[in-house]
Amino acid sequence: MNKVKGKIVICDGIDDDYSTNSKIKTVQGMGGLGLVHIIDQEGAEARNYEDFPATVVRPKDAATILQYVNLTR
Repeated sequence: MNKVKGKIVICDGIDDDYSTNSKIKTVQGMGGLGLVHIIDQEGAEARNYEDFPATVVRPKDAATILQYVNLTR
């Protein structure tokens, strides 16, 4: 079963070395609709990721997103 297909994926990238673009390609290839990439990197800023909806957030902001997701399951 593909848990990604048709979903917006929240990806914890705090302790890994994969770029946002790499994760976008993976999520897109699995049929995902978007990506929220949590990274703990200074200077992280909004970028245009071509035609795929994606954003990068810091851990303090991710806590609010994760709380919302867990309350609306």
